[in-house]
Amino acid sequence: MLFAGYEGLENKAAAAFQMLLAGSETSATTITFALYELARQPEYQDRLRFEINKALADNNGVPDYDVNSKIEFLDLVVKGKKTCLINNNDYSAF
Repeated sequence: MLFAGYEGLENKAAAAFQMLLAGSETSATTITFALYELARQPEYQDRLRFEINKALADNNGVPDYDVNSKIEFLDLVVKGKKTCLINNNDYSAF
């Protein structure tokens, strides 16, 4: 059982909140790291902005899951391919 050992509504709510917080903390850390690296590397920031704008233009300006999945550089940034971002000064690796 998911909340075994957590008797009472308050304890179950606290356990649920802890699980929610644990999941959001990893997302927050990933986003923070990605933004930090993009701030350090303006050329990658420019490339990502270009690719996002192009993908949006191709989809009539409507952001959706399909648009996000077509932006390969965004995928690299979000997945934390920091070696690609930090060590490569050109786009040939992408």
